[in-house]
Amino acid sequence: MITSLKDIHVVVGRTDPDGSSRFEDIEPSIVGSEEFGETTWLWQTEGVPTVPDDVGSLPEQMKFPEVAGTRVGAVCFPGRSAGKLRVRTSTDPKMHHTEDGDPGMHWTESVDYEFILSGKIDLELPGGEVRTLRPGSCLVMAGAPHAWKNRYDEPCIYVAVLVGARYRR
Repeated sequence: MITSLKDIHVVVGRTDPDGSSRFEDIEPSIVGSEEFGETTWLWQTEGVPTVPDDVGSLPEQMKFPEVAGTRVGAVCFPGRSAGKLRVRTSTDPKMHHTEDGDPGMHWTESVDYEFILSGKIDLELPGGEVRTLRPGSCLVMAGAPHAWKNRYDEPCIYVAVLVGARYRR
């Protein structure tokens, strides 16, 4: 059972230049705080990967993907952390906050596939529509403004696969 982002590890199956296959174990870093939420980026690709030569790497910095690039990450929102996320402090040009007064309401220039592993969390849209996501929920977020709100006692951990998209302005 996954109870912390520290429980997640990355195993990469890759092919060496001589044609032999091997596993590589990767230890991702975790950023954030246990009070407000933690994130770890587990893997990235830039543009369209070429296998077996260019299959990506562990991200060196926390940023959203460029067009056709990918990021795989995991997020842990602690119990009762609703309203503590402040995305206005983000300097990533691919993350945008809304002007509706909710400091957690944001959208990104990506299509995100998110899978809830443990706990539950509310996902709120502008105007107040809410969906409660539980283990087994799969969310496809396609550029819509949203805010994560953990109003529950247990932490919520989810994995996200982000694909960089073009944004039509």
